[in-house]
Amino acid sequence: MQKITIMTDKKDSKLFLDFWKNIEDEISHYKNVSIKNINDKIETSFELPKKNTDKAIYNLKKNLAESIVLYYKTKYISENATINIEDMIKKQALFHTLAIFDKQSDIDYTLNQLVLSENSENFVVESFYMFRLSELRRRWQEICDLVSNNFSGFFVSEACTELLRYLVNSIDVSNEKVFIYRDKQKVVLKDTNGKVLCNSIELNDQSSNAVVVSQLIKLAPGEIQFLYTPDQDDILDKYIIDIFTNKVVFNA
Repeated sequence: MQKITIMTDKKDSKLFLDFWKNIEDEISHYKNVSIKNINDKIETSFELPKKNTDKAIYNLKKNLAESIVLYYKTKYISENATINIEDMIKKQALFHTLAIFDKQSDIDYTLNQLVLSENSENFVVESFYMFRLSELRRRWQEICDLVSNNFSGFFVSEACTELLRYLVNSIDVSNEKVFIYRDKQKVVLKDTNGKVLCNSIELNDQSSNAVVVSQLIKLAPGEIQFLYTPDQDDILDKYIIDIFTNKVVFNA
């Protein structure tokens, strides 16, 4: 068995949770899986199967690379792009859309830089990001400069919605269909097999509405289906219909 240990900063717990969600279908093939709180770090360790170890390592690297890119790219753009939008839902949606747009080239670059092996020391995610991914930060700064310098006219409400629609429709589809389940103040997103695609989201305030929209952008569905009757007077329903206009299918 080959043991792999990955260290994530607690302040980057969203990255860890996303990575864990990505690998949950493969966890059953690992041995001695453990998650520990160690000072300011989350330590995740497991032993990979002896059979098809190379494939297991590749899948692990691919999922980790995707989580690293989406977390840090969204964070970088949100901190460095000047986007004067008062509407928090649209602002967060734009950050996530820009992060996902052309994500594959960033993931491929990260994958080529990423080394996981039994002989290496604990893999520390933040150190890897700081010292091995400076090229990605350079690329992301170009996106921030482009948005800050050239798209100020798009940040009025309707023009921003049109920009979001264009970007959302340009993203490669990752999930054929995403179904929206809503029970009072809770939203659950599932795929065609009924698999839950992210943790259920409690609709407490405007920020939780932004989380739902951002999750839908990240899931990049070809089609979105409401499994309830949406209400145009409901803030969340209205944003989903407005931004994902060409993808929304009502309960049939």
